[in-house]
This record gives sequence, structure tokens and C-alpha cells, in this order.
Amino acid sequence: MLQQAVNFFKGHVTVRVESGFPERVLNLCAARQIVFWDLTWETPLSFTFTMARRSFRELKKHQEKLGAEIVYPERDVALRLAKSLTTTSVLDYIALDNNVEISKIKVSKKLAGQTVLSSNIRQKFNLNIIAIEHNGVTDIEIRPEYSFTPSDVIVVIGKSDNMRRFEKSIE
Repeated sequence: MLQQAVNFFKGHVTVRVESGFPERVLNLCAARQIVFWDLTWETPLSFTFTMARRSFRELKKHQEKLGAEIVYPERDVALRLAKSLTTTSVLDYIALDNNVEISKIKVSKKLAGQTVLSSNIRQKFNLNIIAIEHNGVTDIEIRPEYSFTPSDVIVVIGKSDNMRRFEKSIE
């Protein structure tokens, strides 16, 4: 994970391409003089390669026209690393788009002892608890009377700005 983050900050990204016509992506790279290296075929319809981040932006513009899904996992790794370095309560997260995310958050001392209902997470922050991990068991049937313990981890979904407000409130 650390190497992927270093590559991201250096400006190199490893891109994964899935397409019904993957050769169209390679032809576009050649036509637009987009340089890439370390091409590895994963399946007949998908491959990975490394390229400059600047070139990725150019390639991403043509994604829909190419009928391809083009992603670069390093961005997600770098964002996860940055998030883990800037907050102590967030254990992991997934960005669904630019404004919605799912986060795994350690229950803080401020939250421990409160029930789901009394914590007012939905009312105060417009976040939904979608799971609670307690003693290694994940429960997705959240009861309003459930009382948080210090060892719990909650999984919440909502808008990124609401997530930030919630994280700050429980630190």
C-alpha cells in the first residue's frame, strides 16, 4: 500500500482498464501519444499499465466513447492513507463518488454508553448506520436501543462533509 501511495505522489498511476474492445484504448493512447509502461493483460478484456497521472486525465476523458471502465486504484490508496494519517477514529472508508462515502469508525469515549437512538447520528449529521461490529461479529440489523461499547466499530454512509462533522464531534 505504501509503494502505491508513493507512486501516486510521484505522479505515476497504475491504471486498470476493462472493455469489450481493449485494443481501442491502446489505439487511442498511440494516437494521442499517451505514454504507458508495464502493460499486463489480466483477462482477454482487461489489462493494467502504469502511466503519468497527467496522461490519465486525458485518457479518462475518452472513457465513455471507448466503452471502457478506466480506474486507478492508487488514488484510492493515497486517499485512504491520507485519511488514516489525519484522523484517529476512521479505520477505513470507501468513496462512492465525490460526495458520498462509507466509513468504518471506532466508537469513541463520547459515543460509548449511548444508544443508537440517543446518539442522534441520523438527525444531527444525516448519516445512516449500516452495520455495527461488536466482538468480531457484524450486525446489520441495527436496533435503536443498542448501546455502543468502546470496542465497537460502526459503519456509516453519508455525504463527505457530514462525515467530517461527525468525525470531529466524536474525537
